[in-house]
Amino acid sequence: MLEVVSDARNCYLEGSTDAYDDVTFACMMLLDGCFLLIFMSRSTFTRDVINHVGVAGYRGIIADISLLENQLPFLALQALISSTGSPVGKLEEWIENVMTSTYIDTNATWTKRTIKHEKEQPLHLLDLLRRRFIVQYTPANEKVSSSGKIYQDDGPYFTFTSRFGYGLLTLPQLTFDWGTKYCLLNMMAYELSTLSADEETDVCNYIYFMNSLINGAEDVIELRTHNIIHNFYGTDEDVAKAFNSLAIGGKYHSFNGPIKDVSDGIQKHYNSRMKTSTAQLWNNNFSNP
Repeated sequence: MLEVVSDARNCYLEGSTDAYDDVTFACMMLLDGCFLLIFMSRSTFTRDVINHVGVAGYRGIIADISLLENQLPFLALQALISSTGSPVGKLEEWIENVMTSTYIDTNATWTKRTIKHEKEQPLHLLDLLRRRFIVQYTPANEKVSSSGKIYQDDGPYFTFTSRFGYGLLTLPQLTFDWGTKYCLLNMMAYELSTLSADEETDVCNYIYFMNSLINGAEDVIELRTHNIIHNFYGTDEDVAKAFNSLAIGGKYHSFNGPIKDVSDGIQKHYNSRMKTSTAQLWNNNFSNP
């Protein structure tokens, strides 16, 4: 750990670690890093924690780990796992297992999809979680979005198709539980406070778009009926309020990337009097025998 102290310090605001000498700073990295590695690699340890501090205490630990201000430099974790003789790839495997089972449950094939030109090494766990999350709603095939960013994928996860009498919106599935709000909130904070201006705020786009679809419990019911949202959080009204609270400040947000294409497509479809009139005629007069 002492060998990477200098690089680890560079991950923090300049001057914020000056109060600690190298040994003290390395000891903090060691303690936090060992806890994270044990927490992620041993399912028996998770059970022990729950038995000791209860489910509420365990949830508190998960929430604490996801906080933007609590992130440990990824290179510190790499240094620790390298010292055990385990391959660095094992670290990402552990992290991915924890993230998909504890934080946000995406579909089973998400590890096969990647965004082109992605940075090789994440900055920290929250950065890795964000990367894995945004991959699930990139559009099908390789294309250039309205923002000029190149995507590749193996299926349509966030698309809108306009037909004469109807429009078809395809959305990625989201399991919403007690940990989802923590993760989404901190990923948004990371995007808004850390990423440079030329990087896209993908998670913010997702939250603001979903909020534009959700005004109340009836909208959550509609999404849940179509298997878009799996609600393990509370009532449908609770989920609606959670999305609304996450999107505070995003009222005038301008979409970019693949979500802009979807948003523009929906608006264009809605603006077509012929298509909306046809849909109303069909739904009002021909919806049943």
